Amino acid sequence: MSYSSNRIGESWGRSRRVGILAVLSLPLALALGVSSGRRAHRGNDHLVAAQRMDLPLTVQASGVVASTVRTVIRCKVENVRGKKAATTILTILPEGSVVRRGDVICCLDASAHEELRTNQSLVVSQARADHRRAELDLESARVGLEEYRGGRSQLERLLLQGQIETARTQVTALSDRLGWSRRMLSRGYVSRAQIAAESGSLERSRADQARAEREYSTYERYTMPRALKQLESQVEMARANLEFQTARLRREEERLAALGNQVEQCTIRAPHDGLLIYAHKPKRGVRIEEGMTVRQEQELFYLPDPSRLEVQVLLHETVVVKVQPGMRARVWIEGLGESMEGTLSVIDPLPLADRSVWSSGEVKNYMGRIPLELKGRTIGPGATVEVEIARDVLRDRLVVPVESVRREDGQDVCYVRAPDGLERRRVSVGEADASWQEVIEGLAEGEQVAVPR
Repeated sequence: MSYSSNRIGESWGRSRRVGILAVLSLPLALALGVSSGRRAHRGNDHLVAAQRMDLPLTVQASGVVASTVRTVIRCKVENVRGKKAATTILTILPEGSVVRRGDVICCLDASAHEELRTNQSLVVSQARADHRRAELDLESARVGLEEYRGGRSQLERLLLQGQIETARTQVTALSDRLGWSRRMLSRGYVSRAQIAAESGSLERSRADQARAEREYSTYERYTMPRALKQLESQVEMARANLEFQTARLRREEERLAALGNQVEQCTIRAPHDGLLIYAHKPKRGVRIEEGMTVRQEQELFYLPDPSRLEVQVLLHETVVVKVQPGMRARVWIEGLGESMEGTLSVIDPLPLADRSVWSSGEVKNYMGRIPLELKGRTIGPGATVEVEIARDVLRDRLVVPVESVRREDGQDVCYVRAPDGLERRRVSVGEADASWQEVIEGLAEGEQVAVPR
C-alpha cells in the first residue's frame, strides 16, 4: 500500500512520540503490598495509558548503498606465449579517486606486445608485396589468354593455311610442267631423265601439301585447344594464388590490428565517470598495486557511478512476504545525519543464501532495491543504511508501548495499574511497529500499563 511522503512523516512522527501527555510518572517512595498475580510498582518503571491512535506498520531492515552502474574492469591483455602472466602494472591511480570518462587509471607494461607488433609489421609488409605480385601475375595471365584468343592463334592459323596454299600451287605448277614435258618427249625435245626428275619434284610437292594439311588439322584439333587450356589454367592458378594472398594479407593485418589493440589495452581508461575501487581478493592473497603481475581476464578495478545510487536492502524470508514493490520507505544513512525517502522498486525473486561461518547455510534473504534521489548530497557507495518500509496504517487501534508487553509462561502479559499495585494481566496482541503494540483484548482505553525505563 502506497502513502504520500507527508502521511508517512506524520505516522512516523506519531509512532516515535512516547505519548507525553499519556505518560504518568508515579515514583513511589515505598513499595506497595503484593498479592497473588500482582507486583509492586518499582521506581524505575513509569506508567503509560493505553490509547487509540493510527498505527503505522513498518518493516525494519538493513542494507548498503550501491551504484546501479558498477563496471568491473578486467585485464584484457593476452598472455604472451611462454609466460604465465599477461603483463605488469607500471602505474596506477590511488584507490578512491574520482575519475571521468576517458581518464587513464592504470598503465600496464606493453613492451612484449610492442615487440610482437613490430615483428608483425614486417610480416604484413611481406604479405602486401606477395599480394601485389599475385595481382600482377593474374593480370599477365589474363593478357596472355586474350592475346592468344584474339591474335596469336589467328596468326598461326593463317600461316598454316598459307603453307597449304603454297604447296597446292606448287603441285599444280609441277603437274602442268610434267604434262608439257611428256608432250615434248614424243617430239624429242625432252629427255626421259628430265621427265623422271620432274615426276620426283611433283611427288615431293604433293607430300609437302599433305604434310601442311595434316599440320593444319592437328593445329585445329589439338595444338590450339591445348594452348588455350594451358593459358586458362595459368589464369585460374593466378586467381587462386591471389585469393590465397588476399586471405593471408587479411589474416596478417588482423593479427597486426589485434596486437595494436593489445598495446592499447595496456593503457586502461575509465569507461564512464565513477569512483575507483581496487579489486582486492584478501582470501586469495591478491592485492592490486604497482609492480604486480596480472593475468588475462583478472579483475583489477570496480568503477561504480556515485551519481546513480540505490539502497540494496536485505529482507529476511519472514518479512519479505509483508512487503511489495511500490511501498514507501525511509532510509537512514550512516554518517549522513539525516534520512531520505524513497520507494521500494523491486524485490529479487531468488534469495541470497547466507554462507558465513556462523550460518547453517539455510538462512535466506531477498534483495530489495530502493533508488535514491541525491539532490546534491554526496554519498559513497558501500555506506551502511537502516531502512524502514511503510506497509500499512491501521486506523483507530488500541495501542501501548511495545516494552510494556512481556512474554511470560508462554503468554503475552501487561502489568496494569491497580489500587494496590500492579496487576498482571493476560492480553491478546496484534500488529506492532518500532514503538507501539496493538492490543486486541485484555485492556481498555485509558488503563495504565508499566513500562520499564
